[in-house]
Amino acid sequence: MSTLDAATLDDLRDALAEVEDKKPTQRLMAVINYLEEDDATMAEVAERYGYTGPWLSRWVGRLDRLADEPVEQVAYDDPREGRPTELSDEQH
Repeated sequence: MSTLDAATLDDLRDALAEVEDKKPTQRLMAVINYLEEDDATMAEVAERYGYTGPWLSRWVGRLDRLADEPVEQVAYDDPREGRPTELSDEQH
């Protein structure tokens, strides 16, 4: 089984119970699946979620910070600058 340096599988499962959005849920589930499966590669697990091995590698490293940081800072994307993705009521 692959391991994390600081966070445990229980930390990841606790975080999974806290998240509500699709992407953080996928990230946590993919990392949990990877850590639980002895013979699976990152690429194989990531493909199940529609992503690549490097994507999963980044999230394994990032989610290891759950031991020291709140789930909101780790599992969610940082806000991005730029215009909103949806039109306002005035723009319709």
